[in-house]
Amino acid sequence: MLRVCGSRGGFVGQSEAQWNNGAVLNNDIYADVAARWDCQGYYGYEKWFAGHRNGETGLNNPNTEDIKFYRESIEWIQSQIDSNSVYKTDDTRFWVDVTPI
Repeated sequence: MLRVCGSRGGFVGQSEAQWNNGAVLNNDIYADVAARWDCQGYYGYEKWFAGHRNGETGLNNPNTEDIKFYRESIEWIQSQIDSNSVYKTDDTRFWVDVTPI
């Protein structure tokens, strides 16, 4: 997805062999958020989630139960954080058991 829509990170047009250039997103929160905004803008919210969850397979088939559960799990976590302003600054953790793929 980054090679298609990650314009602010300079990812657009990179080759498959440059896949590990995306590792910068693990250490640079600003690059990570910019890539998310760029790609959500390109694919749309639900299709971006599908690709984030299951790569090209998810982009091609974004409406599986697994992808729906993943998206709803993230949305639930966000709703918990948003439910009390203290959760944005303290060490409270929310999680959902989403099976890895």
